[in-house]
Amino acid sequence: MQKEFEGILDLRMLQEVCPVPGRFDDPVLVRLVALFIAEETPRLAGLGDIAEARNGARLAGESHRFAGSCAVIGATQAHRAAQELERAAVTGLWEEVPARLAAVHEAWIRLNAALAQLGLGTR
Repeated sequence: MQKEFEGILDLRMLQEVCPVPGRFDDPVLVRLVALFIAEETPRLAGLGDIAEARNGARLAGESHRFAGSCAVIGATQAHRAAQELERAAVTGLWEEVPARLAAVHEAWIRLNAALAQLGLGTR
């Protein structure tokens, strides 16, 4: 199963929070993923407005928080994409921001599809 999520989701990270490894229906994991989605969906939705306002410090901070949350559940692609967006914001490379932001959104879509295949998440 790990192969089909390669580059998108590291199942080992998800299994670390499961009392019984491999049980993706474990209530602790289900709750963790639900909280992740509930908290990060609005954060992701707000990144575009922050980028449009060219608020580098805020975009870097929100991207950093998003990346950290992604790392906790093993969302490797979204984590890397958010780190790249953060770097662009910190360095003021505004010409890179639209592509970096699009990469974060694309990674989010792939992540949600992977979580749905595991029976986790609803968005």
